[in-house]
Amino acid sequence: MMMALDLHVTELAVKQANHNRELLRRGKHALDAHRGGGERQPLGDHGVATG
Repeated sequence: MMMALDLHVTELAVKQANHNRELLRRGKHALDAHRGGGERQPLGDHGVATG
């Protein structure tokens, strides 16, 4: 059952890759701001191709 659910969720994530990437970027940004952001960048924002 868990494997079927994992496959379904993975398929949805792949189909909505751009939207999910933006949500993840926003979440990382909010976490970084909560931790005292400043000049730091959230992990994973460097070198990510958008598109």
